Amino acid sequence: MYPPQQQQQNQQPFGQGYGQQGMPNIQMMPMQQNAVVAIQNGLQKLASAQGIFIEQKIEVIEALTGCQTPNVYKVYPTDVNGIQISDQTIFKCKELSNCCVRQCLAPNCRPFDMAVTNQQGKLNYGQLSGSTFIQMQRPFRCTCYCFNRPELSVTVVENGMNQYLGKIREPFRCYELCVEIEDAAGNIKFIISGSLCQLGFLCMGCPYQSCQELTFEVKNPAGELITRILKKSAGCLKSCFGKTDNFTIGFPPSLTPEDKALFMAAILLIDYMYFENKTESPIDL
Repeated sequence: MYPPQQQQQNQQPFGQGYGQQGMPNIQMMPMQQNAVVAIQNGLQKLASAQGIFIEQKIEVIEALTGCQTPNVYKVYPTDVNGIQISDQTIFKCKELSNCCVRQCLAPNCRPFDMAVTNQQGKLNYGQLSGSTFIQMQRPFRCTCYCFNRPELSVTVVENGMNQYLGKIREPFRCYELCVEIEDAAGNIKFIISGSLCQLGFLCMGCPYQSCQELTFEVKNPAGELITRILKKSAGCLKSCFGKTDNFTIGFPPSLTPEDKALFMAAILLIDYMYFENKTESPIDL
């Protein structure tokens, strides 16, 4: 089971029973004849989520031609150990960027917007309805060592909101993969780091099982381990013609819905910074 949890007797595991109290009333919307579905906004979904599984999909034209296309990610619910529990998509994340920028700039520095859509249910012809839940913005940064580091800002825009949640920043590290999560006030809340000595980093693309996985530890500023993020490749063949890198995380019960949204953004930035272009070195100055 992943991630391993250290539990004492009579201690509640991560995520159990969380998200039921204090949640706003959900709305009910008729879909088809005699069918009613509960509509939740994005923060309500995250409040009850024990974890999320993020799956990246690549266009076939990109695999065949090498031309960079906008990245698309689907988010699924998981249990507290990061194991997917449903095939129902809860969020869809789509990159909004200029075609010339995608072709001319490396993925670890190209600017883009990311629209996260709250998938609310199936309408006619099996299509998913939804509204924009979060907007992420990553400006171009000419980075050099510890100066002008890359960052990604996160804002909730659903239902007319304009709530700035914080940003994800990649600090300069010469010995590990690392991003920091900052809240709206600019305070560092969590630090996500992964060792460079893992086989999943040293032998990236190797078909062996041990080379398909990479683990990131999530700690608070005091250095206490909060949870872990697992990156797992879908395999060599699938990565060429369909699904590529997948990420999963189990949420501890102390996280707010806003914290969970920031974790989702952090995983997306990690993928861009270190794993988007497999032919280049994941280490950026």
